[in-house]
Amino acid sequence: MKRVTTLKTNNRTFEIVKNEDGFYLAIEDKYIDKNGCLTKKLNGLNMKADKDLNKCLQKTKDQCEIDELIANGKSVEEAIKIVILGQIA
Repeated sequence: MKRVTTLKTNNRTFEIVKNEDGFYLAIEDKYIDKNGCLTKKLNGLNMKADKDLNKCLQKTKDQCEIDELIANGKSVEEAIKIVILGQIA
């Protein structure tokens, strides 16, 4: 995997990498040890895998926003409506 950039959003940090299959992956820093190795097995959904860098970044930002809304008392459905659909729930 090749490191592409770092994304900081909603007080979280993600390393954006590109794998050998051409997918961009967002890996949260809490899952990377001091040697740069994963500390947990992650799948493409966890890492917001996409062949388009901008889509990977946007999916990661959206998920962070949804997580924050849920942590602040919104239901999953309300959070998705607000972030993905742009509706006030």
